[in-house]
Amino acid sequence: MSKRLLIIQPSHYLSKENHTLLKTGMKPLVPLTLPYLAALTPAGWDVTLADEEIQDVDFHSKPKPDVVAITTWTIHSIRAYDIADEFRRQGVPVIMGGPHVWFDPQEAARHCDAIGIGEGEPIWARMLEDAVNGRLQKVYHAPQMPSLAGLPLPRWDMLDLRKYGPFKTYSLMSSRGCPMQCDFCSERLYLGGGYRVRPTAEVIEDIQHTGAKSIFFGDSDFGGKRARDGIDGSDGSFEGALVGAVDFELV
Repeated sequence: MSKRLLIIQPSHYLSKENHTLLKTGMKPLVPLTLPYLAALTPAGWDVTLADEEIQDVDFHSKPKPDVVAITTWTIHSIRAYDIADEFRRQGVPVIMGGPHVWFDPQEAARHCDAIGIGEGEPIWARMLEDAVNGRLQKVYHAPQMPSLAGLPLPRWDMLDLRKYGPFKTYSLMSSRGCPMQCDFCSERLYLGGGYRVRPTAEVIEDIQHTGAKSIFFGDSDFGGKRARDGIDGSDGSFEGALVGAVDFELV
């Protein structure tokens, strides 16, 4: 029997006093985290994705999920903790990761059974297996990956893409980190710092996999390294290689 996994990207409160959530019937930007975590999930799991800005989280589904995973930025963290607390009251193990967990792990750990600190790829499958087998550790530290080559293609098919409108824009990633060291910016510290890029050919494959022309790169510094892998565009740049290989729009 497949194990049931619910992955949630929370909305955030417009008013905590009356628990008013940001909700929209449709949004143009298709999120990357949910379908990417689905792609990292090993075989044998029945995965459900919940983007709370456009759909409600079902706290009373039958059967219940075996594991709930929540990804959170700071703006979503209060709502994420409320979601986690509710599922834990029902006896469902909750794991949590994301930027807010990186920067405030002690706070996040009070609201879930386990937190993942760092990049998800090295620890995701282990956290799921430990959760379903009742052996979760409180903290999972992921080492920084030396290479971003070979990342799986996001499972866009697992989202209800009708909710993102007829002119949807897909979020993608071509690098992690930032080569700058600006004092005011947290990105120089996130995931251990440093700057790494994905192979150009794999970024192009990622774009083509969306089947769309509108792409949003959620990189901290999209132009941090103009030449990659010896693949140059007409102007000798990474950006030129993309534009020369794929008919798409940078938005």
